[in-house]
Amino acid sequence: MNFRILMTLSITALVSFAMPAPGAETNIPPAFTPLRLGEVKPAGWLRDWCQDAAHGITGHADELDPLFARGWMDADIKATGTGAQAGDKMVGYALEQAGYWVDGAVRLAHLIDDDALLAKCRLRFETVLNRVEAGNPPVPKTNLWLAGEKWGHWPMAIMGRAMLAEYSFTGDDRYMRALERIYANYPQYNAGKKFSLINHQGRQLMNIEVMCEAYRLGGDARLRDDAMTVLRQQSDEIKTRLGWHEQGIAIGKTDVHFYSVPFGHAVTLNESAKLPAIGYLYTGMVDWLRFSEAYFADMEKNEMMPYGLTSAHEHLAGIGPFSCSELCNAIDYSWSAIWLLRVTGNSTYADRVERAMFNAAPSGIAPDFKTHQYFLSPNRIDAQHPGRYKVGGSPSFEPKQFPLCCTGNLSRLLPDYVMHLWMASRDGGLAATLYGPSDTRTRVAGVNVVLATRTEYPFRNDVAIRLSPDKPVRFPLHLRVPGWCSHPVLAINDRPQPVTVENGFIRVHREWKAGDVVRLSFPNQPRILTGVCADGAPFTSVSYGPLLFALPIPTVGNDLNQPQLGVSWQFALSPASAVEVQTQPMPKHWSWQATPVRLNVSAGVANFGNDLSLPPQPVVGMNKPIKVTLVPIGSTAFRVSMFGVVK
Repeated sequence: MNFRILMTLSITALVSFAMPAPGAETNIPPAFTPLRLGEVKPAGWLRDWCQDAAHGITGHADELDPLFARGWMDADIKATGTGAQAGDKMVGYALEQAGYWVDGAVRLAHLIDDDALLAKCRLRFETVLNRVEAGNPPVPKTNLWLAGEKWGHWPMAIMGRAMLAEYSFTGDDRYMRALERIYANYPQYNAGKKFSLINHQGRQLMNIEVMCEAYRLGGDARLRDDAMTVLRQQSDEIKTRLGWHEQGIAIGKTDVHFYSVPFGHAVTLNESAKLPAIGYLYTGMVDWLRFSEAYFADMEKNEMMPYGLTSAHEHLAGIGPFSCSELCNAIDYSWSAIWLLRVTGNSTYADRVERAMFNAAPSGIAPDFKTHQYFLSPNRIDAQHPGRYKVGGSPSFEPKQFPLCCTGNLSRLLPDYVMHLWMASRDGGLAATLYGPSDTRTRVAGVNVVLATRTEYPFRNDVAIRLSPDKPVRFPLHLRVPGWCSHPVLAINDRPQPVTVENGFIRVHREWKAGDVVRLSFPNQPRILTGVCADGAPFTSVSYGPLLFALPIPTVGNDLNQPQLGVSWQFALSPASAVEVQTQPMPKHWSWQATPVRLNVSAGVANFGNDLSLPPQPVVGMNKPIKVTLVPIGSTAFRVSMFGVVK
C-alpha cells in the first residue's frame, strides 16, 4: 500500500493564520472558544506552581526515563511492561506516554516562556513533521497506523493535540498541512468498526477531537466531514451507552458494564465522553449532546468521590475511602469537562474542573512537582491503605510510575487549566470561566485588551480584574459564579452593581476604558456534606468554596511515603456541627505545603473497621467531642477526608 498516494490531499489555498470568530464554522455556535495559546498566562501563586512543574517532572521528564528521552523520535523505543494490561503494545505505550508529556510541556513552555523546554518539544515535533512530509505515517511503526490499530492511532490523538497547541501559538502552517495529510480519508481506518465509543480497545476514535479542532483553526473542511463520518459510524454505540447512563441516573446505580476494563476504563470513559458533544456542534444531533451530558450526570450521581474524581482501578469500582483514582483522570476528566463548558456554557462543568484541579490533582502530586502517585485516594493512612493493585502503578510518591502514563500526563494539568481561565464568548465578548491569578492579552471587537486578574482564589474568594483596552471599547464580560456561592457581590470601579445570574454567569455589557476594575466576591460558608459508600457505609466530608478539607496525618520529616505513628484519625462528624474558618497569609512563593485556610470542627471518636474502613452505621452522639483542624486535601500526603457520620 502506498501511503503517500493514500493520504494525498489537495489544498486549494493556504489559510493565513488568524483565529476564526468564535463558533463561525459550526452549525451550533459553542458558548465559549479558547483564546490562542499564550494569550492567557499565569500570575501570582498559579505561576509559582507552574514554575515548580517546570523545575520538576514536566521540565525534566526526558531525564527520568529513556521513553521520554526517545519517544516519537526512536522507532525502536518500547515502554516497560510493568503494570501494563493484557494486550497492550509496548511500542504504542511509548508513543502514548511520551505524547502526554509533549502535549503538556509545549503548553507550559509557552505559558511561562521556557525556551529550553520548548526546544525539547520542537525537536519531537520536527521528527513527526519530517516523517509526514516524506510521505510516511506519523507514527514510527507504519503497520500500526495502516492497520488502524489502537496503539498507532490513539497516541496520534495525543500528539495531534500537542501539534495543534504549537500551531495555535505560532501559526506555522507546516503543522496544519501535516494534520491534513495525516487525517486524509480517515474513515478508511475504521473499516470493520475498529474504533469504539464503548470498548477500551477502540480509543482510535479520540482523533475526532483533533480533526475538529484542526478544522476550527482553519484546516480543510474535509477534516470536519471525515470526523463526522467516523462518529456517525458509532451511532449504535452512542445509543447503547446513552441508555446505560440514563438508566444509571434514573435508578441511582451505575450500570454493571462500567465495572470492567473493556467498558469502564476511566481514562477511556473520560476521553470519549466529550466526543458526541463535539459532534453536536457540527451536526445539531441533540442525542449526541445528551450522551455527553448524561455521562457527567451519571458519574456525579453514582460514582463521584469528594475530591472530584470517580474511582479508577483502572475501571470504575465505586465510592469508598480507599477507592483509588488513577492520576491521569484528574487531567482527562477536567479536559472533557472543559469541552462541555465550551459547548454548553453551563457553569457546572467549570465547578467540576475546579473541584478536581484543586483537590484530587494536588493530593497526588508532591508540592515540588518531583514525585507523584499513580493511584490516589480520599483517605491515605499508611502504605497498605490504600494498597497496590494488579495493574497500574503505586499509591506511593515516586519520581516515575509504571506505566508512565501518569508521569507524562500530569504535565498537562496546569497548562490546560491556565489557558481556559478566560475564553471568548459567542456574543463577541470575553468570559472568566475559571478562576486564578492571570494576565490576559487578546483582541475584542478589533481592539487590543489587557486583563490583569489578581486573586488568591481558591484560598480566598475575592477576585479583582483590571481592564486596559487600547481605546474605549464596548463588549460583554461574562463572570462565572461558582455553584457553591448563592449571593455573589459585584462592583465596578468601587460602585456596587446589581447582580443577575443566568446559567451560572453574570453578564456585564458596557463600554470598557483603561483602568476599569471589576471586583467580585463569592461569600460562602463551610459545608459538611454526607454520602454513602459502595459498601453502604455513610460518610461525611467538609468543603469550603471549591476546596475539600482533610485531617492531615503528619509525615516523618519530608518523607511523603512514611506517616507518623500514633496519630488519632478515626473520627466521625455531625452534618450540623459548626465549622470555624482560620486564614493565614499566603507564602511569598506558593507551595501546597502551605495551609492558608484551616477549618476547626468538633469530631466524635469512631470505631473504624479492622481494614480501616468507615463505620458501617452512623455513630450515635459525641460523648467527648474533640476539636480537630482540617487543611486543604492538596496540602496532605496522608489524611482522612472521608469521615464517619455522627447521628
